[in-house]
Amino acid sequence: HALPTKITLQTTDACNLDCPHCQIPRVKKTPRMGHSVLDAVVRELFPTLIELHPTNLGEPFAWPLFHDLCVQMERHGVLLDLTTNGTLLDDARLDWIAPIARDVKVSFDGAKKETFERLRRGARFDSVCSNVRALVRRLVALSSRRPLISLQMTIMRSNVYELPALVELAAKLGVPRVRAYHLFSFSADMDTESIVAEPELWQPAADA
Repeated sequence: HALPTKITLQTTDACNLDCPHCQIPRVKKTPRMGHSVLDAVVRELFPTLIELHPTNLGEPFAWPLFHDLCVQMERHGVLLDLTTNGTLLDDARLDWIAPIARDVKVSFDGAKKETFERLRRGARFDSVCSNVRALVRRLVALSSRRPLISLQMTIMRSNVYELPALVELAAKLGVPRVRAYHLFSFSADMDTESIVAEPELWQPAADA
């Protein structure tokens, strides 16, 4: 009776990108979770689970067992809270998540191509924009259940001024929400990018 109704399942650290602000270098990331752990989670938690967030570090679609997870979630009626870099959102993967998606956030750290590709190393701005459009078309078509869709920015010194432009880009892509959170620096190289202690750079003006 005390089992959780929502969990974050750290399925993988692996990612197809190499973002400079990530806390784990790409070479140290691994698939991590095996089938035995997944089977135990499904058996012990899925009967009472309402929602699941797969990984808060790596790219969920990079985990070899992600499709198996989606199949079990649909079978048990568990909803998906997904954060993805958007690079692997092809038609097949949209088929996986469409029946279970409740909240999908696409990491998007720049409104300009140059900024985006510098901070999301390995991603292509135009390709991810195209994938986001496809995501919106697919999920908006779910008339019985309207999942939340967002672009999500990690705010730092080199991109904070693009936040208004990201709102405009989101509107062009059909995305109704933009979310943002401060950079957590895990290296000396990124320490100067953190502006959490400089509210004059990101707080709205008093008369705004």
